[in-house]
Amino acid sequence: MKIRILALCFLLLCFTSVAVATESFTKDNTQYLNYEVADGYVISNVYIDNIKPDFNCTAELDSFGETYILMVNCTKSWGWWYYDISLKDPNGNIETTTLKSLQPYATDTDVKIQYFTYWLDNVDFVGLDVDVYVGILPLVASFTNPVSSDSDMGELLNSTDLTYTRLAYSNAKITCNQDFDAEIIYVTPAEFQGQIDESILEMISGSTELFFDWAWDSILAFVEMIPGVGPYLASALEMSAFIIGEVFFYLDLLFIEYPETTILTIEFLILAATILKTDKKSSIWDMAETYISMHKAVIEFFYNFAIRTIELLVKIVQMVADIVGAIKPL
Repeated sequence: MKIRILALCFLLLCFTSVAVATESFTKDNTQYLNYEVADGYVISNVYIDNIKPDFNCTAELDSFGETYILMVNCTKSWGWWYYDISLKDPNGNIETTTLKSLQPYATDTDVKIQYFTYWLDNVDFVGLDVDVYVGILPLVASFTNPVSSDSDMGELLNSTDLTYTRLAYSNAKITCNQDFDAEIIYVTPAEFQGQIDESILEMISGSTELFFDWAWDSILAFVEMIPGVGPYLASALEMSAFIIGEVFFYLDLLFIEYPETTILTIEFLILAATILKTDKKSSIWDMAETYISMHKAVIEFFYNFAIRTIELLVKIVQMVADIVGAIKPL
């Protein structure tokens, strides 16, 4: 029961923008960025967002004298997104990896380097994006957020390719042939250590949001490890969360924030449809019957719509509860 309650709360939090209080430097609509962190801070995370397809992007990350050069090449063809990713370490060694994903409705890519705080992009109402998560030491690239190898979750995933060692940086230089929006997260050394640890107990006791951040990322990682169908199930879970988020957003917008406008609009459409369906031979009772039947159809539509959404939500909650129990019994 405890796990199910936590899972339900977690899903509800996913439909809002969940973010941990951090300090950051942002720059939008640019093809070049060079940022050096102030004394007393370190760069912990680098997010390169909203990059249109067919791009070449390079991020030079200076870890206090040791430079790591990350290169991401992306192409899109018939709904398939292809990524060639390589990393050159300070010794000149080069690691490479490739990714591909079928996301025909996606319009851009977000590259998350050493991603820590999680949010669901507070649902992109224009179109989905492709999130590529990258860890530097060693090079790890995935559509599911990898975790720190020194964390509790890292110990559970140490036999997989979803763990890496977090590095602190003093400078980040980004170049790309397409416009991008950048966010550089900088923290104190103590806060960075907290990112390295990703302590579950600390998340529970210190911040409920952080615990659920861990849970969602861990759930997706757990599902993706299922042989054969894992990546598809993880994508389906994210898509289901997106759909439910859209439903709740528009239900709140239409019936909570602007109920008068919504009701008047529906009434106008029903009245207009009634007039159009009424011919000269129809009586006032025929018009009334049509008017009432259309109201009934609208009520049934919203009722069935709500029931199907709740059923989907309950199934996801049950699935998440089972996965959370399998990952780390509470």
